[in-house]
Amino acid sequence: YNKDNFINSVVCNSEWLVWTESETPPAIGERTPYKWQMIAKNLSTGEETVIDNTNFQAQNYQYIMTFTPDKLAISSKNILAYCKPLVENGKAITDVVSMDLKDKIQKVVAKSDITSKELILDCDISDNYIAWTKVKRSPVEGDNKDTCDIYVSDINSGNIQQLTSNDNFSDISIYGDKIAAVHALPSSSGINPLEIGILSISDKKWTSIVNKDSSIYAGNENAAEINKGIIKLDSKYLSWYDNGLDNRYVYDINKSSFIKVWDGKLEKDSSVSIIGRYNNYVHLGFTNDKNTV
Repeated sequence: YNKDNFINSVVCNSEWLVWTESETPPAIGERTPYKWQMIAKNLSTGEETVIDNTNFQAQNYQYIMTFTPDKLAISSKNILAYCKPLVENGKAITDVVSMDLKDKIQKVVAKSDITSKELILDCDISDNYIAWTKVKRSPVEGDNKDTCDIYVSDINSGNIQQLTSNDNFSDISIYGDKIAAVHALPSSSGINPLEIGILSISDKKWTSIVNKDSSIYAGNENAAEINKGIIKLDSKYLSWYDNGLDNRYVYDINKSSFIKVWDGKLEKDSSVSIIGRYNNYVHLGFTNDKNTV
């Protein structure tokens, strides 16, 4: 751990703590490489090991590399998965990397294609699968027809499946053989309504759960247009964050119903949102016109 670095992201299970840290970002216009490192700490022994770091060593890139592998995930089998930013021939690409934290050996699961304007955005891991989303830029400049689809790799066999095609998914969370995600629906108005649902790996069936017709959005005609993220799926619940929208609910997977997790009263122009969940506990954020708590 370097006390002069910024900690960007943290993930843990009962045996390991992993985080990324980086130096101070360069000022706009500078061409200084932006360096980061990833550290794993064995919670039993206290040993800390640098398990990965930036490969940006030269000073002649055409743009500033200001991103780190912020989407980290650890399975119960102590396999770490993350999206690693790289540079090849002066262009940004992304690898999906897995690593057994016991032997620290990296395995590249998938790569974005440097020739076709692809970029892998985020990834997640369960005991049997690694899932990720991949953006493909439209070949026609300015037509706003980029796509973002979901892919999955079987950890045991290494086989990769593309689960969606020419669609628009983001913010994935995987549990077992199910993937929760935000889905941007097609629209001719220029504003894509958003829904949250679950995709089955076995049959590629998408089930919409949180959408404009959901009972929790009754009376709010703009709910489907609010940005959504911080998706969390496990054996019991599906939770999410509605950016700027009052949200007090999680979805009970087994009972197929919404559960109100907070029933308090708010002052005028205030809202409460779920900004994180840890098993059966939710992290609530309270916002008013002055600050966020």
